[in-house]
Amino acid sequence: MKFVKMFMLIAFLTLLLVACGESNSKQGSIEKTSESFVQALIDGDKEVIEKINRDTNYPADYVLSDLSPKYQGLQLDDINFEYEDNEVKITHKLKEENVRYKLKIEKIGEEYFVVTII
Repeated sequence: MKFVKMFMLIAFLTLLLVACGESNSKQGSIEKTSESFVQALIDGDKEVIEKINRDTNYPADYVLSDLSPKYQGLQLDDINFEYEDNEVKITHKLKEENVRYKLKIEKIGEEYFVVTII
């Protein structure tokens, strides 16, 4: 009987730890959100961009048509991310041109979102 109680206690604690563990959400931090956004630019992933982007001046269609082509063929390792508070400077070299954008990212509820693209 003690074995069953001990097993139930261990199973319950394991379940509790898994349920309360750190989120693996792609929007769980400013860093994860900015990397997910840039990866979506590289992949041309409209679904991810629509989920992460809250900048009403630059909707997903604009981001895909204007920004995404500048990231085609790149890898996430090709991109430089500089974090300062809730802003992220994103730079990479495209041929001879330096491509630079700044993202302002804010936490809304439990996740982070791109609220401004500069």
